Amino acid sequence: MKLMSRLGAAALATATLVTALPAAAETTLKVSLFTPPVSPLNEQFERIKAGLAEATGGELVLELYESSQMGPPVRQFDLVRTGVADITVLLLGLTPGRFSMSQLAEMPGMSDPGVSEEASYAVSQATMELGTEYLADEYPSAMLLNVAMLPNPIILTKQEVTKLSDIEGLRLRHPGEIHAATIEKLGGVPVLVQPTELAEALSRGQIDGALTAYSGIMNYQLQDSAKFAYELPTGGLEFAVVMNTESYENLPDDLKPAFDEYFGAGGQDAWGRLLGAGEVRLREHLETLGVQVRQPSEEDLATFNAMVPDLQEAAIEALESEGKPARAFAEALREKLGK
Repeated sequence: MKLMSRLGAAALATATLVTALPAAAETTLKVSLFTPPVSPLNEQFERIKAGLAEATGGELVLELYESSQMGPPVRQFDLVRTGVADITVLLLGLTPGRFSMSQLAEMPGMSDPGVSEEASYAVSQATMELGTEYLADEYPSAMLLNVAMLPNPIILTKQEVTKLSDIEGLRLRHPGEIHAATIEKLGGVPVLVQPTELAEALSRGQIDGALTAYSGIMNYQLQDSAKFAYELPTGGLEFAVVMNTESYENLPDDLKPAFDEYFGAGGQDAWGRLLGAGEVRLREHLETLGVQVRQPSEEDLATFNAMVPDLQEAAIEALESEGKPARAFAEALREKLGK
């Protein structure tokens, strides 16, 4: 009896000790996204959130704040720089002049033509590989985790565009300086409109169309106001995944390997294909909703391609005049891309 009592007491003590052990500390990273849940970017973060929870037994948690809950698109970088958010995704062209070196990767001719998973994959990879050498100064207090380039944004219009000359005089929203120059070269009038204001600007007739993406149409339901999509090899829309430097450094060492599978070099392959694949899928879906896709004639395509060297040179010269190593970065990109 005494032996059984001692064994019972020992078992109870062991159970009490196990129960009293503290649970592993949970690390939460706040992710600010200006895009809505239907965006391929948000869907990617949901996949990563689930993957990290499984890989770390719930110890590393992504807390998503979507649809500009933490701040408008133009404030996303400052949210991360100041540590209000740990991670965000930037559309670089929304803050003119702030990420101008990075945006050289958006120039026409850097992405391959067409809308496909592969069209902007190579330039996404090349930009990441050159980021430390050429782009780090544009992200103070933050790390450039990944680049997700969206290939060849379309010209979405309220009235049908079937040839380049139809663009002349149209007021078109642009998503950054690189694309504003393209619109001007085509004879259009570039207007800067934030993504969340696009639908209203179209419906009120403040603009005639927008240089945007199929994902942009879907994100903000633009097909209700504009149904004509004209495809040109316009370059890329560059989205950058950035993280507060201290937030990364403060991650527990045992959680960093799981994090690094999805971000940085370990995750770049997926980020590089993400938006191209999304464009293919969403174009097909939007066509079922009545969006009409038009291609340029061979003559118009040749005319546009002849403009590309001048567009690239003007963008490079503008930054060189500010003392930035734009030509060196552009040449390094071209070398990696074989262009």
